Parts: sequence; C-alpha cells; structure tokens
Amino acid sequence: MWVLQYVDLARATRMKSRHRALWVALVCASDERVSVGRAPLWPKDLGFTGSETSTAYFRRLLAPEAGQVVERRQDWLVPDLSFWALGGPGLREAAAAKDFGPENNAWQVVCIGEDADAGAPFLNSRNVDFGDTLTPTSQVRFVRSGPLRLRRVVWLTRGGGTYDASFRVFTPAMLFRDVYADSDPAATATVYRVMQP
Repeated sequence: MWVLQYVDLARATRMKSRHRALWVALVCASDERVSVGRAPLWPKDLGFTGSETSTAYFRRLLAPEAGQVVERRQDWLVPDLSFWALGGPGLREAAAAKDFGPENNAWQVVCIGEDADAGAPFLNSRNVDFGDTLTPTSQVRFVRSGPLRLRRVVWLTRGGGTYDASFRVFTPAMLFRDVYADSDPAATATVYRVMQP
C-alpha cells in the first residue's frame, strides 16, 4: 500500500515537471510575441472557444503563424515546447509534430486568456473528467485506469502554480484556491470551458 502511494507521488511529481516545462515554454514565447505587438498564446487569445480539443490547441503551438504543423522547431509558435512536456506516464511520446495526437496528450486545457486571474486553472491531467465546463462545484469522474497510470490529479494555474492531490481528497474547488486567495471569491463564479484531449 505505502509503496503504491510513493509510486503515485513520484509519477505526480514527474507530471508537475512536465506541465511546468510546458508553461515556461508558453509564457516565454507569449512574452516575445507581446513585445512585438502580437497576441499572447493562451487559448482564448488564439481564438479558441473551448469547444475544441487540447490536442488541437497544442498542434496550433507546434505550427507557425500561418497555422499548419511543421517539423522545424524554430518555426513553431512555441519553439521550446517538447513532446515530453505534452505527455505523461503510460502515453507514447510523439515522434514528430505531424504525429502528435490525443494518444500522446496528457492534458486537458482550460480555455482562458491573458486576462484570466493568475490563480485560474489552466492545465489538468486527463485522468479526471469534468465534462465540458468547470466551476468549483463541477461534478467529477476519475479515470482510475487508462493510459496515464496516475491516481492523483495534477494541475497548473495560469500564473504557474503547480499542484496535485489524490483522488481520495480531490474536489474541483481545489483548482480555484489561488483565485479565492488572490481576489474576490465571486471570481470563481466564472464557468470555464474544458478542452479534452
């Protein structure tokens, strides 16, 4: 029992390293774009509405401004993005940008923009299902088996906060604790769209 818990903690820590690397690459590329008058790279700022998949969003980041996925990293909107950061335990890592699909994607993306609170949730591990929308009172379904092989929920906020919790104690309200801490609790009344892999 204890061994399994330590394995889960180790996997969650690796997942947090992955989403942190993804976030750093995204923020750095966004800052460069904003400095030359272009839109940042958060989903809403790129025109996503939340009805799309997180895979479509990541494929957009693996493409140049024109929009078609290319293999040359220096042409990507986020040149420092890695297939390792997009994946997770039990998922096959994509060999090339053109091959990246849902089977290589460990993340759900909350459709937010640059104007979202820094504590707003941005990335959630795909082993928890909120449906199409997310609020602090959303119903949640855990995926106990599946490709991710993780019994903890891992998430990251727009401001870069990284968290995880076991299925046993996790509630959707935990995703909003930074919003409660940094601003009026009424900010959590926002209904966020969740982009599934």
